[in-house]
Amino acid sequence: MQREHLCPLRSNLSWLGYGCLKQDWTLIAVNAIGAALQTLYILAYLYYTPVKLPVLLRSLLLLAVLAAGYGYFTLLIGDTRTRLARLGLFCSVFTISMYLSPLADLAKIVRSKSTRCLSFPLTVTTFLASTSWTLYGLQLHDPYIMVASSPSACTSRHWLIWCVGLGEGLRQHRGCPALDQPDICFCRPRLSGASRHAACPSP
Repeated sequence: MQREHLCPLRSNLSWLGYGCLKQDWTLIAVNAIGAALQTLYILAYLYYTPVKLPVLLRSLLLLAVLAAGYGYFTLLIGDTRTRLARLGLFCSVFTISMYLSPLADLAKIVRSKSTRCLSFPLTVTTFLASTSWTLYGLQLHDPYIMVASSPSACTSRHWLIWCVGLGEGLRQHRGCPALDQPDICFCRPRLSGASRHAACPSP
């Protein structure tokens, strides 16, 4: 297990704290479910993996970071408005960095002229989810939700263009029917570690 579950879990818990502080039940419900699912994934991985020590250490490190953040935002910042602003800024920066991490696959795609390292269903889902969160933040006039979701909407849109464009180019070049060779004509649903981050339900 690399970062595909720990990073979304940290993002879910951060946005859950932001939603609780803001009393936004949409954020609370979505990120509570996301945090529960990510925790389930981690526990299942921990149960079945033969190498448990690295997973335990990373999980403990995550808990330590969350405890430190909780202490900072609750004990050191007394004003509620300032606490909300700083927590929103932290959530936005972390979510943007997590959503932009799949850009590391761009060089591989350009070199290979193939989008097999991308998942087309995941890319579509990410585009729809991030666009929805952007519109939700726009409706609430919440700059942190809008800023956190906009880069994901832009990057997933570019991934969609790459998937459709390169897939169509390969079909025309090789003359393969769309349904005969799906691994060539369409994006293979194989996820790299960074690409899984975009599926998390947080804004």
